[in-house]
Amino acid sequence: MLNADRFRVQRLRQSIDHVAEASWGSILYRGSTAIAVLIIVLAIGNYLYNVSQDRPLIPLIPLVVAGAIYLIGYGLRYLLSDHSDH
Repeated sequence: MLNADRFRVQRLRQSIDHVAEASWGSILYRGSTAIAVLIIVLAIGNYLYNVSQDRPLIPLIPLVVAGAIYLIGYGLRYLLSDHSDH
């Protein structure tokens, strides 16, 4: 039982160290990806609502905005990540 507790504590420390080592670029990338996915889900919902109202309009502007947000996050991940070879 004691070894299992040590193993759990060691895994917790490793996961905390992994989070502490995350760069701002990866954090901003994940955040922007989440926002872009949310916008896309809302755009799909809007499209389905429009189809049910017999107005099949594809919401292009939200899709473009989601793409731009994703690309900005991708660029920030590249710019703010540590590119040094260890």
